[in-house]
Amino acid sequence: MPSSDYMKLTGIGFALPDIKKFGICNSKKRFWEIIKNGECVISKTPEYQSYDIGVAGKIHNWQREELNISEKHIEKYSKATLLGILATKKALEDANYSSKELSNARTLLVVTSTMLTLETVNKQFTKLFNYNKSKVGFDFFIQGTPGSVACGISKVLELDCPVLTLTGSCASTLNAIQLASEKLLLNYVDKVIIIGVDDSNDPLYFSSVSYRMKTEKTIAAITDNPLDIRPHDVNTKGNACGQGAIAIIMEREDSKNNCSENTQAFRLHYSNSRRNGHGMFDCGNPDNFGKSVKEVLKDAKIGLGEVGFINDFAEGADFIEEFFIQALNYIRRENEYNGEIYLTNQEAAFGHIGGIAGILKLVCNLMMMNEGIIAPSINCEKKFASLCATPIIKRYIKKKSKYSMLMSCGAGGDCSIMLIEDK
Repeated sequence: MPSSDYMKLTGIGFALPDIKKFGICNSKKRFWEIIKNGECVISKTPEYQSYDIGVAGKIHNWQREELNISEKHIEKYSKATLLGILATKKALEDANYSSKELSNARTLLVVTSTMLTLETVNKQFTKLFNYNKSKVGFDFFIQGTPGSVACGISKVLELDCPVLTLTGSCASTLNAIQLASEKLLLNYVDKVIIIGVDDSNDPLYFSSVSYRMKTEKTIAAITDNPLDIRPHDVNTKGNACGQGAIAIIMEREDSKNNCSENTQAFRLHYSNSRRNGHGMFDCGNPDNFGKSVKEVLKDAKIGLGEVGFINDFAEGADFIEEFFIQALNYIRRENEYNGEIYLTNQEAAFGHIGGIAGILKLVCNLMMMNEGIIAPSINCEKKFASLCATPIIKRYIKKKSKYSMLMSCGAGGDCSIMLIEDK
């Protein structure tokens, strides 16, 4: 069994929206620049205005030749698969691993998503109805199923290891990280490659998130101004749909490979709510979060005041902000804490990409803890009136943190809390 319960990230790869160069963020340096400086790289997308969506985290004009695969193969796979391939390729390069070194039973590949390849499936339905089944052929299995993403990544990168696919809510990636840590610490595997990927720039998704509920509320912002995506701000207008992928390689602390640059060894404490609500966006009572926070603090043997900052789940929609405020108030009461709580939030950087949310937060927190700062809650200018915490506004602040927290709340009612302990 491992001698330590600390872990590390040895490789990190990105395929995310950007507004510079080719319109894709695919380097660690550029990623950290966006997070640290609080950049909003969401772009205007006039082609979606028929769905009342004017902005999105869209990857523009990305250089598919970076994949080093033939055009024939590129046409075979969905956009989600191609983004996952690029992010995984970058993570392997960052860790200085060849595919051959990771092709064994001691490596686990986990792909997590909320949308997977919905747009591809929609195109196949259109093909079926307009033509016939011979036009669809085997494409549904190659492009449209959850397994197609993992299979495409494995085939193109020549990875031969066990595969697991997780899908569900925005909390799915936190669940994948928890699963990976348990597999590593129980010594079932030596390495876990986790790939979060989503392509939510899809007509069906747009139609749903721009639909006004009985309460006159929507999820997506009805706007063409990227700066209107502003979690924690008094002027909340909703989120922006996004697309992209992040891949990480997790290992135990005692592995021979070094931590990925700008990160360090860490220990995780986590809890998931099993007392969920009855609706798609109903996570039950706010005390689900409060009790889970109390559990992870007890496990770490610390108080709420020792948590340097929280990377939270608010994403710009006012009804989610209101739920977060209720949860935060309960957390304060449950822990009898009246001190400062600092918040950071990256939803306004790339848009809402559910399948990468947990990995994004983990990487961001590790980088912030390593550099001794708290990055801003992007686009927040004046905090939500009843918010009983302090979102970092406009510019990062210097603060060394031994502990930071991740919160996640997703469709289906899952509530997840994760506490990161820096070695």
